Formats: sequence, C-alpha cells, structure tokens
Amino acid sequence: MRKSPLVVLAVLGTALACGGAQQGEPAVNAAPAAPPGTAAATAVAPSESPTPTPAEPPSATAAAPASSAEVSPAASSAASAASAEGPTPAPSVVEVGEVQTTGGTLPNLDGAVATLRTGLTGCVARARAQHPDVEGQVTVTIRVGLAGQVLGVAAQQTTKIPASLVSCISTRAATAQFEPPRGAKGQVSVVIPVTVPKP
Repeated sequence: MRKSPLVVLAVLGTALACGGAQQGEPAVNAAPAAPPGTAAATAVAPSESPTPTPAEPPSATAAAPASSAEVSPAASSAASAASAEGPTPAPSVVEVGEVQTTGGTLPNLDGAVATLRTGLTGCVARARAQHPDVEGQVTVTIRVGLAGQVLGVAAQQTTKIPASLVSCISTRAATAQFEPPRGAKGQVSVVIPVTVPKP
C-alpha cells in the first residue's frame, strides 16, 4: 500500500526534530569544567600537625648528691681517745686515807668508814658555804669498846680547817656503828685521816 506524500513528510519532520533535540541537549550527568588555575573542590585539606608536648622539668624532690665531710686522722684519734676515757670526774669533796687500827680488828671497818665518809661530805659542804677556801687535813681518832660502841672521838686539824667543821666531823664520827672487835682485850683505837682538797 502506498503512503501519501503528506504522511511521509510528517514522519520525516518529526524524526528530524527529535534528532536535533538529542544532539543539542547537554548531557545531564556531565560536571561543569573548572576554570583554569582553580583547585578541585574534592582536594583533601592538609592534616593538622600535633601540638608538641613540652618536656617535664626535673623533679624538685630529686635526691641531691651526698656531701662527704673529711675528718683528719688527728681529730678522729682525739675523739676516740676522749670517748674511751669518758667524762672527767669531779674532784672529791672529802678524801679518806688509809685507816689504821690498834688493839684488835673490826670486822665491818670498811663499811663503817664508807658510811662515815658520806656524813663528812655533808660537813664539808656546809663549811664551804661559809668559808669557800676551806682545805686541809683532819685526823680523827675513834675509841671503840668491846661491844663495838664508840667510847670517844678526838680530832686534830690543820690551820685552814675551821672549828665548826671539826665539830661536825667529830659529831659524825661519834655516830659510827662497829661490830664487836676481834682479838681485843680492851678498847680498840681507829685512826682515820681525812683530807679536804683545795676547792
């Protein structure tokens, strides 16, 4: 069957119109070109550099170097000698010399004299409160009976011993307690030399 010329022309015109539209229409998915000299939008930003951590200062409680003190050998020897010798004893207030007995022996002589010495120290201390320059010797003689009782006391002193000190010493000696003497036929004489050193 033959088509009419009008139909053929209409079909061709429609086809030409559709083809021209397809050729002149820009692509939808195409991205616009970037102008020259412009960085791409998808460029990755440079990463930030980490802030450096400052170094911690040395601790204030760090141990300081130990210091050593040098000691001379002479000083060390002197210190050792002083430590070995100990403190210097104070001078004695009363010194009792060698005790002599005649007419017999007294069993407790040493203990009785030691007790008497303590009492004599008190006598000297009181005497020096009034006479600071007291010094010298006192010889005490004690007569002891057969029962150990004190029968009498005599004392002789040097020039720097006041009479008050001699009286005190004699009173103390009279209170001495002795045991009955051995080998005695009568009274026993006890001579005690007492020295008061220079203050």
